[in-house]
Amino acid sequence: MYMTWSLNPSRHFKVKRALAQAHSHYHRSMMNRKRRGRGDLDPGDGDVFRRRRTRDAEPIELLKRDLFALGDPGRHAVLEEIDIVAERIGRAHRDILPGKTISGVFAQSLSGAPAKIPHFAALTIRIARYAEDVADDILRHLRDCLSEVFGRGDFWEAKLLLRFFASLGTESSTAASLAHINQIADTIDQTNPRMRRELLEIGLLTLAYTCSFGHVDSIQLEATLDKYAAHVQRVMEVDKVFQHFDGATSADTLDCLQRQCERDPRVLVLPKYLLQADTRAPNCQPATLVLRETTRSSATGQAWLSVFQDQRIESVPSVHETAASVLRDLVGDILRATVLNRHEAARFLIDLECYLEPGSFVLRGTPLDKIDPTGPSLKAEDVVVDAIFGCLLRLPEPVHKCVYYHSVLTELCKIVPQAIAPTFGRVIRFLYSSLETLDPELTVRFGHWFTHHLSNFGFNWKWQDWQSDVALPDNNPRKIFLRECLLREAELSYCQRIRNTLPDAFLSLIPPDMPPLAFESPSEEAAELFSLIEQRADPEQIDALLGNHSPSKFVEQLLRAGAQSCSHALGLVKFYHKPLSHRSFNDVNSGVEILEVVFRCWSARPAIAVHIALGLINDLVLSTEALIAWLANLQLETIRQWYPYEIIGLLESSPGQCRKLDPILNALHSTWALPSGSINGHLGLGLARLIHRRCTSRSA
Repeated sequence: MYMTWSLNPSRHFKVKRALAQAHSHYHRSMMNRKRRGRGDLDPGDGDVFRRRRTRDAEPIELLKRDLFALGDPGRHAVLEEIDIVAERIGRAHRDILPGKTISGVFAQSLSGAPAKIPHFAALTIRIARYAEDVADDILRHLRDCLSEVFGRGDFWEAKLLLRFFASLGTESSTAASLAHINQIADTIDQTNPRMRRELLEIGLLTLAYTCSFGHVDSIQLEATLDKYAAHVQRVMEVDKVFQHFDGATSADTLDCLQRQCERDPRVLVLPKYLLQADTRAPNCQPATLVLRETTRSSATGQAWLSVFQDQRIESVPSVHETAASVLRDLVGDILRATVLNRHEAARFLIDLECYLEPGSFVLRGTPLDKIDPTGPSLKAEDVVVDAIFGCLLRLPEPVHKCVYYHSVLTELCKIVPQAIAPTFGRVIRFLYSSLETLDPELTVRFGHWFTHHLSNFGFNWKWQDWQSDVALPDNNPRKIFLRECLLREAELSYCQRIRNTLPDAFLSLIPPDMPPLAFESPSEEAAELFSLIEQRADPEQIDALLGNHSPSKFVEQLLRAGAQSCSHALGLVKFYHKPLSHRSFNDVNSGVEILEVVFRCWSARPAIAVHIALGLINDLVLSTEALIAWLANLQLETIRQWYPYEIIGLLESSPGQCRKLDPILNALHSTWALPSGSINGHLGLGLARLIHRRCTSRSA
């Protein structure tokens, strides 16, 4: 009987299916009983379904959790929470964790949460109530860290540690901070110009924190400011400040900071409620700041830029107030500390007012016309957005990639759209109204963010406000901006989707659908090449067929065969790399012809042409000399588009491309005799400025 059953395939299959269904039903029922908890099990089940054994958090994890959650909104009052954590560290953790471990966690917390440094300083003073040796260990460890990071040239970490010591607010910490500031001033003459600027900014910012949290004698303050003023003057004579607008000269940010400190170095928005005296305040000794290594600094002369400078009500601190520089620096520190997590960056920034002095800002989302003139006028969301756009529009280039600032701004708008969206509207209208004088490179950055932002929110915008600008001449900056933005939106979506969001007056700026690629009528030889490419003929066969002919015709047929997408075209370029590279890489004229073919074929979608050209350069099909020659021969209509800027920007953002970009910029710099003002051919002023700024920043 067994043999009879096993030889019946149909019955065998049915039995297996029934067993599988029964097993699945049993498994589901057991999992449901397990989820309901052990109390729902029958008494006879025994320990078949035990609860998962929970593991208590390690003391080091609890300490990190306490520090990183300190002062967050929605928890205890700040002073109450500081007392709770201080008692926990002083009475509980000291018996479990060694002092070095607690000090190490404190050092990590400073760079992980720059906005909470004043809270950590107050916490250190409170810890001395319960365990003076723990507080002394923390200060000793951080003092050693300051000497170490300053000595190796890590100035950002040093700045945060200096801020911590300045925020302690005790008599000994104020004296130590002044000693640090004077040591920095004495070190400046031993460094290069870039490092001098960065050190001067750190010293003046530390002075602002020191005066805000402690008492500084007026004679000492005046002597320190005089010392720094002399250094600032010498740096200003050397550094070139890149202006954001034509015909308008803005002050250097370093010069602004110096004048702000001379006017009043105190910052009223810093959390003064942490300044209560404590009889057991630990003794703070100054660190020894000796620069042992000379590093390359990215600090350059920056013109002061505020996107809210023309408002009737000052929703951000004035350029004359020290708070303007301190808050901008604080936002920049938060962006740097959370560069790997845009969600965390947005969370810290949207809650920025919670870490500052209560009552310094109006209620979040308050319209400008609803602000009480007798109370505070600062808007925390305006302060954050203004600082982020200052970073995004930084010249000659931003500290981080532009897309990082885009993503943070997007997250801010997703978290509190009712507060951030009106702020974005004011920013967009200010920059759009300034397009006639705004630097062309910054116009491209603004347009990239604007289109990226719209793509995240349904491409919705009040286009009716700009409807009259559609009738402007084609070479008008506003008309160019509108056309390029709409074309870029079409790249991010598709033409008909964008046309559905536009008023009728704008439909002439964007085609009903993307036009086909512009290929020339193929000759017999070109048709044969195309047929071989479609058949994936061997590169050796193509090499023999090309002979001594120009590779531009071959590239056109490659693009025709790979017209489905950018990846198809680049895949064919990689496959036929050998017959291409040895004909074009060492021949500048052939390289220029190839670039002209690429941008002619993809003229309707220049963004794809840019990526194909970048792929050709990365694969060593084209040389940097060919790119130089092609850029030098650009016509005026081409310069008015955005993609020449994007080529240089993509080269800079690609790994390993800086060494390829340097000869391009140096050659263009010498070819056009910049900065003497001689601009060759039809090269646009904006592109010339871009190249000059890149050369200046790299050669310093």
